[in-house]
Amino acid sequence: MHQPQSEPTGHDERLQRYWRANRNLILVLFVIWLLAGYAHPPFAKALNNITILTGFPLGYYLSSQGSLIVFVVLIFAYALIMNNIIDRRGGVRGLGHVAGNLLYPGLEAGS
Repeated sequence: MHQPQSEPTGHDERLQRYWRANRNLILVLFVIWLLAGYAHPPFAKALNNITILTGFPLGYYLSSQGSLIVFVVLIFAYALIMNNIIDRRGGVRGLGHVAGNLLYPGLEAGS
């Protein structure tokens, strides 16, 4: 039996916008991750002619340290963008209020 679809509510549209923004952010960060992890090996030989810091070849530095730094920065960027922009626009609260209620059960928000 086919049930008629109900018209989307404002809440449904807000959730769709939230998840679309989340997906787009993940796709952008994933492309950056791919570039940081896989774009420099084909150029490693040429990059090794450039030295940085205490004489390390740039190709070696990018593969051993640079990509790891980019990965950690991506994690922090995702967390900051989600918490400060996307979650606020979508009306999603983080787990801070849950932790506060667990630690201080009688305390209401804003008290």
